[in-house]
Amino acid sequence: GEVSGTAKELAGQLAAAEHQRSTARSEQAALELRLTAADASRAALAVELETLQGEQQQLRSLHDAQVEAHAEALREEANERERTEMRLSEVIAEREMLTGRLEVLAREAEVVEAAQH
Repeated sequence: GEVSGTAKELAGQLAAAEHQRSTARSEQAALELRLTAADASRAALAVELETLQGEQQQLRSLHDAQVEAHAEALREEANERERTEMRLSEVIAEREMLTGRLEVLAREAEVVEAAQH
């Protein structure tokens, strides 16, 4: 009786140990699945990060190009304004010179007219 009790006890312990080992194996498999999923997630995030960094670089380059184009347009506008102002100064100087010549001619005409009378 005593021996069969011990054998039953050992068989029960063995079954319990077997059950624990089976449970541990299931838990390990579940953890390995979670680890694989986490690795896949991390890989996907790394790709997404790289994509975002690429897009950010493209946007920065585009912005730099737009700023440069705008600056170039402003420089061109300033040059055009300067050329216009120079031309205006030339026209004003030319008009003053012509006005002076007209005054001289008017005085000469007066002298000639006075001499004819």
